[in-house]
Amino acid sequence: MNCRKRVSGFFGFVSLSVLAAIALAAGGVSSTAPGDGGGTGITAPPTVKPGVIMGKVVSADPKADLGGVHVALIRDGKATQRTMTNRDGLFKFERVAPGRFVIAAAKREVGAGREPGGVRPGETARVLVKLHKPN
Repeated sequence: MNCRKRVSGFFGFVSLSVLAAIALAAGGVSSTAPGDGGGTGITAPPTVKPGVIMGKVVSADPKADLGGVHVALIRDGKATQRTMTNRDGLFKFERVAPGRFVIAAAKREVGAGREPGGVRPGETARVLVKLHKPN
């Protein structure tokens, strides 16, 4: 009899855990203050939609080759994503966590530049980076 109660209790626990996981995946369980009889106190964590950064690199030199410029997305002093521009100087970073950033771009013989910006959840930030030749 003890064995049957343990198995039943275990499966009951597993069933409850599975139901809780399904409820959280489906949008959470409504929450009210503990003890008021209106809920479990469990809520699903909010989902933060990533953003997109689209940009263009430009130069004061109209003859500058803007294809193949190295571009980095910098957060807290570290490059978190890297890409290169197309022949028109365009670049794009996808699945970017919301918040402040700096875009750094450079190409030998063309120049380097930095531009700060910010992206909001689910939105597209647009950035223009001006390259300056070193002195």
